[in-house]
Amino acid sequence: MCRYFFFFFLCLVNLGFSQSKYYTFKSYNIDNGISDNYVEQVFEDSKGFIWLATHNGLNKFDGHSFKCIDLPASDNSADNVMSRNFVTSLVEDAHHILWIGTLAGVYKYDLDNDKFTFYTHKETDQNSLSSNYVEELILDKQGNSWVGTRIGLSQINNKTQKIQQFNFNPKDNKTIPGNNIAALAIDYQGTVWVGCRD
Repeated sequence: MCRYFFFFFLCLVNLGFSQSKYYTFKSYNIDNGISDNYVEQVFEDSKGFIWLATHNGLNKFDGHSFKCIDLPASDNSADNVMSRNFVTSLVEDAHHILWIGTLAGVYKYDLDNDKFTFYTHKETDQNSLSSNYVEELILDKQGNSWVGTRIGLSQINNKTQKIQQFNFNPKDNKTIPGNNIAALAIDYQGTVWVGCRD
């Protein structure tokens, strides 16, 4: 009985709202300003600018027009224009730093000073990202960045700049459940939730 009432209530609420609201949509594509029609994420920063993470670049919208932001080459020898322009995720920290996940690693973009810093995977360096193929970025309450990649999870300590890698180990049930990270979230208690494709 409770289930039906809830469904009926939702229907009534939906009917009430559907008659009083009118929505209009405006479409943007490569013909009118953005660098690519494949958009991974839409993000609003603390100053009200809209950022688009696309498969062919980072786009900033000021309310009137789009500007494509060129991401500089990193120190990674495998870096190329296609991989660094394939932007997968965006998040802003309390210091007005835009964190940008790409297929060439992570970029930190200082919005106030127009300055880039980057983090990449280095084969022999444990103080590097698990992989350059970044899927997801989130920030915890301490300001640390969590980076979900296709080959593991990394945490960037923003005070010390140290990077810690977390990888799946089938012999240890206290490790992350898989290495191909698809989603990250942090709950109100500060617990990091990791969703995998494995």
